[in-house]
Amino acid sequence: MKAVGAQFPDLLGVEATLVGWGWDFDAYRLGDWAFLFPKRAAVADRLEIEGRRSPFLAESVSDLGVSVPVYERIGEPSEDFPHRFVGYRWITGVAADQGVASPELPARLGRVLTRIHLTDSALVTDLEIPEDREGAQEWFDEVIEYADVLRDVLSTEDQHCVDWLEAIDSMPPTHSGPLRLLHNDLYPEHILVDEESGELVGLIDWDDIAFTDPMLDFVGFYLWRGRGFVESVLASYEVPLDSGFWERLDFVSRLGSLEWLYDAHLQDADVEKHRRWVQNAFTEPT
Repeated sequence: MKAVGAQFPDLLGVEATLVGWGWDFDAYRLGDWAFLFPKRAAVADRLEIEGRRSPFLAESVSDLGVSVPVYERIGEPSEDFPHRFVGYRWITGVAADQGVASPELPARLGRVLTRIHLTDSALVTDLEIPEDREGAQEWFDEVIEYADVLRDVLSTEDQHCVDWLEAIDSMPPTHSGPLRLLHNDLYPEHILVDEESGELVGLIDWDDIAFTDPMLDFVGFYLWRGRGFVESVLASYEVPLDSGFWERLDFVSRLGSLEWLYDAHLQDADVEKHRRWVQNAFTEPT
């Protein structure tokens, strides 16, 4: 890739492989390095502060055997690529929903989230980590706007999910505990596991990190593996839960599943996977 080779001569001629893409970045692997290329100037502008956060995050969980990307190579705008871009050492693993899951995975996730969520805010004042106080109402206001599209995307047997959405007339209680430091986008594609053992090896894509309701770091588990998997993670999670945790999590997981299905439909992505996530979210607790 010309933009990388021009600024990092040791990588000149190394084959670049596209390994991921999203709303904000395209990700490429070049040998032992991963590079993130922002799609917009506003995204590139965030890289400086994200680069300052990454060493702290990596050090926080390194003794737990979990890797976090640390931006070690900073590419400046040029005629080859118009925005700043970054490189970090490749973390060997596969997305959690693409490989086997170790029986120890829930316990490992619980311990890692305990470590992250108990971060003392005084230790990170210079990292400009925002507070996010948005809750279920904001999720609902967004998802209800495309209820008609969801009816077209869902199967006949899952139409009750939109019926539930359209019948909502009140929100669950707001979070009553302290705000915690969250990954805040903890879905299976951001959880890396060893391809053979299924052991947790890395957490990537920390763009949305915030001090917010700790419930939000469990929504992705709910959609991916169901409520029982969340319970297994919580068995090793040592942060006190407020009284409304489960009510909010059940509610927001349903809204989140519908939002992700809508996004998958828009992007012509894996709609069938997200239909399964909806079914996981709407399975009644036993």
